[in-house]
Amino acid sequence: MISVVLVLAFGIDLFAKWPFHGYSILMDIAYLVFGIVLGYLTWQVHRELP
Repeated sequence: MISVVLVLAFGIDLFAKWPFHGYSILMDIAYLVFGIVLGYLTWQVHRELP
């Protein structure tokens, strides 16, 4: 769930300059990557649980 919030918040900021007013494109891209990686890792752990 947190990964979805990260991807949405920083994806919207990257393309629409809201809610952080496009302060840093590098920050937006980095947090998008972190959100995607976090979502992938969460999904992998969820699949391994009984």
